[in-house]
Amino acid sequence: MKLNADILYMNLKETYAADISGPKTDGLTLSRPEFYMDSGSDFLPGSLYIAAEDHLPRRPGIKRDVVLVCIGDSARLSYYKERCCVITIKEERDPFSVYQRVQSIFDFYDSWNDELFELFRMDEDVQLLLECSRRVFPGPVFVFGSGFNLLAVAENAGEDSIERWGISNDSLSQGSMGTFLNESELLTDTHDPIVFDMMGVNTLCVNLFDRNNIYMGCLCIDCIQRKYRPGDDALAVYLARILERSIEKNPAIPANDHAMMRQILKDLIDEAPISPKQRLMIDASAQEAGYACVVLRSLSRNLQLPGSYTCNIFEDNFPDSFSFPHGEDIVGYINLRHFCDKDGDWHKELTARLVPMLVSLKLSAGISNDFKDLHDAKICLRHAVAAIENGVYANPRGVCYFFSDYALMEMVINSLGGLSVETYFPNGLKEIIRHDEESTVGYFQTLKVFLDENMNFAKAADILFIHRSTLVDRMERIERMLGIDLADMNQRLHLQLLIKAVEIQDLIKHHT
Repeated sequence: MKLNADILYMNLKETYAADISGPKTDGLTLSRPEFYMDSGSDFLPGSLYIAAEDHLPRRPGIKRDVVLVCIGDSARLSYYKERCCVITIKEERDPFSVYQRVQSIFDFYDSWNDELFELFRMDEDVQLLLECSRRVFPGPVFVFGSGFNLLAVAENAGEDSIERWGISNDSLSQGSMGTFLNESELLTDTHDPIVFDMMGVNTLCVNLFDRNNIYMGCLCIDCIQRKYRPGDDALAVYLARILERSIEKNPAIPANDHAMMRQILKDLIDEAPISPKQRLMIDASAQEAGYACVVLRSLSRNLQLPGSYTCNIFEDNFPDSFSFPHGEDIVGYINLRHFCDKDGDWHKELTARLVPMLVSLKLSAGISNDFKDLHDAKICLRHAVAAIENGVYANPRGVCYFFSDYALMEMVINSLGGLSVETYFPNGLKEIIRHDEESTVGYFQTLKVFLDENMNFAKAADILFIHRSTLVDRMERIERMLGIDLADMNQRLHLQLLIKAVEIQDLIKHHT
């Protein structure tokens, strides 16, 4: 197995007083060493040499990525340190004993590498790969799946890392996940190792990807027993690549009925063809209480939780539910039989369960009306999306929006056909708008309150803080300006829809 200068130096430092300086590479490129014994030849690229200081030539040719282990120090080493990586053994040592020590370091990592590949060849699971890596990474080592579910962990007896990390039911808790993301600034598309502080301890993390470059989890090395040191990241990346291939050979998630139903729902909203077997599963899934579609959307652009993690939390909180990423949102389908009270209402219990999760994960949610036929999954997805989009305008401080509360708002917006509401104003309403621009008496507001109160003069007058007779006179003028009869139900409905559209338009303008 090849090593790099940092790995070599950190191991030599355990035996000798040593320093390292000069340019070096992070990759595993170094093969076993050779002696440099007064040969006078150039230092070849990517090679590791061991030499006593007094045997080094003054001005040799030095190619790229050379590492020199030098026994003894002197001023002339500055020439070397400018051109290659120099590990200086500052005390007087026998060159052959240093050579043997370097060879033993390579033997150690070769032994680890051989065991890893033997386990991989025998199709052993990720757990055994971690166990055999304890000699290289003595602290707790975790492998998480794409949803931050725990696939494997290796730790010594008596360690409390699982509790310290907040792992419950083989998954990071919501609080631990927030800490993990905040501290690591984890990006699930980065291939570089990440070092961050997790619960007061340096932690080394490497993302795992399949052969199609799709994120499938991460390797986390807790450096509580031995502090992170240079070279650990290269070894972690090496282990991560073996874990990737092992996970692909031994997938952790079986294709069970729950996973099949989740895929069916994805196909339904994507309008993909449904097979006869899938159709039978849909028919068999009918529930008397029905389902509700939930769309989850992040409130914070600075903390975007991995979609697979949010899906796991959602399904843990809601029994018999299904969830999956859809665009930038998470879509969930909840079985309502767990939330219905004795009268069959499910809104109160669902809200009580949903809101704490939303607050914890910094999410908002739109919830559709209930439905029984899963063939309606896409329609109800549109309801949930409309609920969250309209709810954000009408109640920006909220986190939970039901379509039933915003169905009228959605209907009015759709009825405008993309045109401005003023396009639909009758001439009389335009005259009222012009009147209000030039007068302190608001006819438009008067008309709105009067209609909202079902044309009850007494109630409307109280709300407007005017005398009833004043309101009667004002409404007579308003009706003459409008040129319509408010007793006509159709004309009155037309006005009410227009007034509602104006309110919605003002909400949207204010929000943006």
